[in-house]
Amino acid sequence: MKKTYETYKDSGIEWIGEIPSHWKTIRFVHTHSGTNVGEAIDKTYWSNNIEDNIFYTAGLEPIRTNYDRFPDWKITRHNDLLMSRNGTPYVYLPYENAYYTDHVIRAQLKNGFDKRYVRFALQRSISQEIVDSVSLATWSAQIWNNQQIPYPPFVEQKAIAEFLDNKCGKIDSLVAELESQVADLEMLKKSEISHVVTKGLDSNVQMKYSDIEWLGEVPENWNVVPLKRALAEKMMYGANESAEYTNRDFPRYIRITDIDENGNLKDDTFKSLPIEKARDYLLQKGDVLFARSGATVGKTFLYNLDEPACFAGYLIKAKCNSNVLSPFYLMQYTKSTQYDTWKNSVFAQATIQNIGADKYSMLPIPIPPLTEQYQIVKYLDSYCQKIDVTIKEIQTQISDLKLYKQSLISEAVTGKIKIID
Repeated sequence: MKKTYETYKDSGIEWIGEIPSHWKTIRFVHTHSGTNVGEAIDKTYWSNNIEDNIFYTAGLEPIRTNYDRFPDWKITRHNDLLMSRNGTPYVYLPYENAYYTDHVIRAQLKNGFDKRYVRFALQRSISQEIVDSVSLATWSAQIWNNQQIPYPPFVEQKAIAEFLDNKCGKIDSLVAELESQVADLEMLKKSEISHVVTKGLDSNVQMKYSDIEWLGEVPENWNVVPLKRALAEKMMYGANESAEYTNRDFPRYIRITDIDENGNLKDDTFKSLPIEKARDYLLQKGDVLFARSGATVGKTFLYNLDEPACFAGYLIKAKCNSNVLSPFYLMQYTKSTQYDTWKNSVFAQATIQNIGADKYSMLPIPIPPLTEQYQIVKYLDSYCQKIDVTIKEIQTQISDLKLYKQSLISEAVTGKIKIID
């Protein structure tokens, strides 16, 4: 049974709730002697040399640099905290004597504040409501300074910090182990897909060289052709319309941002287009969409839904010739290592990551007879489903552990559990 304090009082702050009677609350601005922002750094100075200096940049990830010409106040000191200025709000305990860029706010804590405790409490103070209301590019020092945190006596701050360091360290290690298991399973799945869509299911079949180095050998009765030769029509770009409507009586407007990392449509990003704008871009079952630019370039989505939908301009539609290529087989092929290798070869020849219809049309694809394509798809669906079930179970464990960690932090920094006797 967890220990609690004898008496509590209302903190007056929603996320904190009640705190032990002898605790106070304090705005973060009163915990430190001031904040400042780092300087921009040229990426050419980044280094892999472990002897070079540590540098904190966007995301607060430590990066090595051989750039050492900053004034002293741009260097982290004892009792410093770093806070992100953009992206996901995050608080970090830096190494001492490390540099930090203009993506980072540095605060030097005053005596009487344990930086580990303050970090836990400040990170917990950022609610989803605040995240939703603040632009990802405007995490200013003022926003951080206005955060209210519980303020126990220093000896209790240290005890809470040590307790959380120990407990959270164990949780983080377990999460890392589970995430490694997920990565291994994803790699196993990708390896099997890559083998089957290029070698087939029969290990005794006669092979031939594909004339493509990264594709290697394929079964003798397979054809290797540019994707355009297996399509019913030319690849087509989507509509250049803004996503303004959420009327579910209109066709859904599918954009790059609607497609998740597994190639499925997200439930919470629904947008639609009036039929007069969607008409020329309506999808039919079996259409495959390719993302053409940005961080999601190369991602694919198979439209096989009952709801009407159209697609946006940063997506390209491929309609398979049903006598030559199954869209389900094409989708499996786009999950292979060979497909990734082809994408990287296209990127190597371009200044930005962009794959247009002209390049997708030339994607080399090994094509078995249709009956064999169906067998491959059936096998991979079954094989991948088993792995995906296991992955989902592990991801649920990971999610539960992270929620438990947040709950533990919240209870400890608000005094709902008593750490020190």
